[in-house]
Amino acid sequence: MKLKQLYARFREWQRNPFHFRPMARKTHQCLNCGHEYEGNFCPNCGQKNSIGRLSWHSVFAKVFDVWDVEKNTLPTTLLHLLLRPGYMICDYLDGRRRPYYSPVMLVFILAIADAIVESFFKVPGIPTPSDSYSTSITAFQGWCDQNEGWSYVIHNFAMLFPTWLLFRYSPRHPRHTFPEAFFILSFISALLLFLEILGDALGTPMKVFQICMIPFVIMFCYGPVFGYGIWGTLWRFFLCLLSGIELILISGITVDIVMGYPFSKDVGYQLMIAFGMTIVLLTVSTIINRYGEHRRKAKQGSQMTDTGWKTQFIVD
Repeated sequence: MKLKQLYARFREWQRNPFHFRPMARKTHQCLNCGHEYEGNFCPNCGQKNSIGRLSWHSVFAKVFDVWDVEKNTLPTTLLHLLLRPGYMICDYLDGRRRPYYSPVMLVFILAIADAIVESFFKVPGIPTPSDSYSTSITAFQGWCDQNEGWSYVIHNFAMLFPTWLLFRYSPRHPRHTFPEAFFILSFISALLLFLEILGDALGTPMKVFQICMIPFVIMFCYGPVFGYGIWGTLWRFFLCLLSGIELILISGITVDIVMGYPFSKDVGYQLMIAFGMTIVLLTVSTIINRYGEHRRKAKQGSQMTDTGWKTQFIVD
């Protein structure tokens, strides 16, 4: 088979990876409630038709069922998270949630696994003196150096509000809600943790990992989920990244002010100016997004008039 055909089959699998078996037509009697039915599950109580006598398989199944591994959702989610992350997030947002593991629980499991892998494979670095001005930021930076997996999660969720604001008028998921943005970033955080686990196990230097990680997230997560083009996704993502960093710094300064810790006023003024610029950029980008949404609606309306049902998104 040619390479082009293999790639075409892979792309088709990315878009539609599941092929469900037809429902069983044999009549079963539920061992739990006694209801007779046709299918794989009892419609009265929900128990599976394959329930039988307890065996060693039942022992292992119940042990792994604590992590939902017995239903095969965890391995499936990890595989799809690595090979089709953006399409998997789209499936979850569109209601296809049964095949996938809970994203919040997945983040915690991968963070624990990352800490274990780091203790075995990662070579401890030499701490360098910090010139930071803020007690809270200094403590946070030191904690991030020791817990890089959790630091990715915190930095990622600091981008929650900017992501919801900047990608709210996207072509593929327009007007997505704040909770939907939370689940999107939960899956992306899990992906970053999973990639770091693989990088630590393979001995990949951290700088190389960080350089390769950002393009991977942009192209395979933000692009398929929101439907913007390359440049439209790039400037929105980096603006979200900048805004998230500024929010963390401003939060640290606020904590220091409340706790009464001294910090350099010049640096504080610079950070406040940068934060103000970020607010201005967020406002301007929101106006651009609204304008782009109006253009898309106008274009779709004209195409509906000309060609019936054909629609085409305009990429900013």
